[in-house]
Amino acid sequence: MFFCSGGIFTLWEKQIPLRQIEYKSEFLKEVRTTILPTFLFSIINTLFIWATLAKLFIVPANFIESTGFLTLPMWVRLITAYLVKDFGSSVLSMLN
Repeated sequence: MFFCSGGIFTLWEKQIPLRQIEYKSEFLKEVRTTILPTFLFSIINTLFIWATLAKLFIVPANFIESTGFLTLPMWVRLITAYLVKDFGSSVLSMLN
């Protein structure tokens, strides 16, 4: 979709050249004017998406603390995390 307009412009420019276009200087000028807004938009967009996902899907810390799971030894928590991960991936593969 994005390349269609560029392709049409290129064909039109080859058939009816109105002026000599200096592609390198035009490209560098446009890159300079668009790189900062694009960079800022990507950072703001990423932060907004992560903040929204964190509010929607992350379990509150007081819920985890109230389960008493954090009082268990580290090796028990690691084994439990491995088993939950393994069980979760096998359930997901069965669903697909």
